[in-house]
Amino acid sequence: MKTVKYEQTGVHRPMWAGWRLRGGLLLGVSNMRRRKTRTWLTCITLILLTFTVMSFTSVVEAVAPTRFSSQAGALQRRAHPR
Repeated sequence: MKTVKYEQTGVHRPMWAGWRLRGGLLLGVSNMRRRKTRTWLTCITLILLTFTVMSFTSVVEAVAPTRFSSQAGALQRRAHPR
C-alpha cells in the first residue's frame, strides 16, 4: 500500500507542519535579505501603524457619573462642573 501511495504522490510520508512553517520563515528571511529597501519601508510602516492605533485607542476622556435629582417625580440632569 505504501508503495502505491509513493508512486502516486512521490511523498514517502506526510510532511510535518513544523518543517513547512520553518521553510516559509526561511523563504521570508531570504526575500528580506534580497530586498532591503522594501524591508525597511515595511518595518517603518508597521511601526507607524502600531503607533497610530495605540494613540487612538489610548485616548481617555474623563467620564463622570451622571447625577440625577428627583423633583416632583421628574428626573432632571444637572450640569457637569468642569
